[in-house]
Amino acid sequence: MKTEPALILGAVQAAIILAVSFGLKLSLEQQAAILAVAAVVLSIVTRQLVTPNGKAKPPSGKAKASTAALVLLVALSPVLVSCGGVLGKASQAAHVVGDALSILDGLTSKSQAYFDRHPSLDNSKAVADAIKLVREAVEGEERDKAVKLYEDARELIDGLGIPSATPPDGGAETDAPAPEPFELPTVDEFKAAL
Repeated sequence: MKTEPALILGAVQAAIILAVSFGLKLSLEQQAAILAVAAVVLSIVTRQLVTPNGKAKPPSGKAKASTAALVLLVALSPVLVSCGGVLGKASQAAHVVGDALSILDGLTSKSQAYFDRHPSLDNSKAVADAIKLVREAVEGEERDKAVKLYEDARELIDGLGIPSATPPDGGAETDAPAPEPFELPTVDEFKAAL
């Protein structure tokens, strides 16, 4: 592993994508900068590991090429930072899907709190199924379908009085904590999260 900088750099890249997909707020520029610095550090460390006693010999053909690559990488790091590169696009896509899924997670937990207090098996299942369909469309990158399904789910959730925490007429009520009212994200807000 210590002589495989590509593996370490790949692990750093994967860790960044994973962290961003779980909500860590890093701009594309920050992600690219982290990768550029990691690449430079790994190049220097690797050079020391493959040189006996850490003392560099006069550059051979391969060493000249490695040094030239390192200099090129450092010189191009501002370009990498400003462009974002392929990693930036992948991270951005993961982040966008994460935003839409965060909205759906919020709706799921708030609806569950509502139904814990005001149980209705049929309504609870209808809401869960509607949110599940939206989630599948988001994860399948079917944007137009996800927006339409979200609109339908939003109408159902709003019609049941879940956002206002309005108890149903004549419905059962448990000792569960009363749900807090919340603002249901608009269709435009959901669209923007895609």
